[in-house]
Amino acid sequence: MRSPLEPTSELETIFELENVPVFCNVLYDDVEAARSATRGTLRLGLCTATGFVFNQAFDPSLVAYSPIYENSQVFSPRFAAYQESLASALADGLTDHDLVVEVGCGQADFLRELVRHGPFRAVGFDRSLTGSTSEPTEGGGTLDLRNEFLDTASCTLAPKLVINRHVLEHVEDPLALLRGFRELIAKNPAGRLYLEVPNAEHSFRGGIWDLIYEHCGYFTEASLLEALGRAGFEVLELRRAFDEQFLCAIARPRTTDAALVFADKTSVEVAITAARALDSVFAATLQSANDTLDRELGTSHATKRVVIQGAGSKGVMLLNVLDRGSEILAAVDKNPRKTNRYIAGTGHVIVAPSALPELHPDVVLVANPAYLTEVERECRALGVDARVVAI
Repeated sequence: MRSPLEPTSELETIFELENVPVFCNVLYDDVEAARSATRGTLRLGLCTATGFVFNQAFDPSLVAYSPIYENSQVFSPRFAAYQESLASALADGLTDHDLVVEVGCGQADFLRELVRHGPFRAVGFDRSLTGSTSEPTEGGGTLDLRNEFLDTASCTLAPKLVINRHVLEHVEDPLALLRGFRELIAKNPAGRLYLEVPNAEHSFRGGIWDLIYEHCGYFTEASLLEALGRAGFEVLELRRAFDEQFLCAIARPRTTDAALVFADKTSVEVAITAARALDSVFAATLQSANDTLDRELGTSHATKRVVIQGAGSKGVMLLNVLDRGSEILAAVDKNPRKTNRYIAGTGHVIVAPSALPELHPDVVLVANPAYLTEVERECRALGVDARVVAI
């Protein structure tokens, strides 16, 4: 096994977790199918040259994306506001009729938001799209959605902007994908790449519910700089967003000769230190989560009613790793496409927030603290007098 970023690097195995669902974002129509979901192993390896972390046990044959994959977050007002702000910022760098390509667009929630801001030509590629369509947009442009893989080698498009959000971490060979983007963007002298990935340092310092099988790679600022540099990009901007949970980069094809190292030594060492502590951080965070649940349940386990807010990756992993399914009634999610479906691994039913008054929960657990205030407000609006607790 070699590092995808630096094949000659020494590797360290820093963390292992067996029997995790291969897909957190594939939902099931019945309990038994959900509990029988395909499982795999996380065996995280650390590339000591770049700080990149990847799953050495990843098996691509287990991971096939299709229209049953559902990971839209736009039904959350906070996340929708984040996407709207990002779309507005990216649109400011475009002019009328510029071509925008999003690779891994999901159900095109973000592209639809972007094309509201101007008469842009937008093309989205994703194998989880329910179909291929072409339509005019309210901004005066066009939106072309394609249920297919983008072959950058044969693609004739010359986009002003390529968008790739929360996809690179799902790819076994990230350099190959980035180099393909470079070839595509190089066809337009003004071309840029907007890249967004989960911030691995956030996960390594306590956000452990982001450790999922679908993510074969985990990027820190240092390893993302290395990946972009080795793929032939010049990074114009790199920042953190959404409570530091995301890394966001803007880059363009580099025209000068490549340097051998693109991240400074100190930042790589910081990333390596955080990665090496993951095993102990995971154990401490899991213990803290169990302690929180015990504290909220008190001595009356049989009478306290507990639900978890969020049936995305974090919620699914929390339920599977915590393994206290009988003490949690259901998962609550605003995405209507998830309602009355079942969680991979544990088989918990997913209900809409409107079901909360009937469930009468005493405690609502929130897997992602970024949504704590939003969940508190929603519970109060529904007349649900429950304790809302980040876990």
